Amino acid sequence: MKADTVGDRIVRRWTHQFPANAPIEFVITLTPGSLWRSPLVASHGTPYDYDSNVPIVFYGPSFKSGRFSEFVRTVDIAPTLAATVPVTPTERLDGVVLKQAMK
Repeated sequence: MKADTVGDRIVRRWTHQFPANAPIEFVITLTPGSLWRSPLVASHGTPYDYDSNVPIVFYGPSFKSGRFSEFVRTVDIAPTLAATVPVTPTERLDGVVLKQAMK
């Protein structure tokens, strides 16, 4: 894995949202709190903190009770759920099991 050399937080988040070989020529970043149109029921996918820090809840006998503030990625959800079943994924996953939430 290459070292991340992008210093700007917004640019970094955009670069991590697309595969390295995607033919992306430009992206548009609205100002914080702006929407493309209204009325809008829900929106996600902006590179701002308020849209990038979203809580997730796991519930069931395989999980510890509590609140955990460690950074996790969306790709960590599938390996974590697979570990509770247990199921072995048939292909390589980018994420890791969120062991801090597991019993």
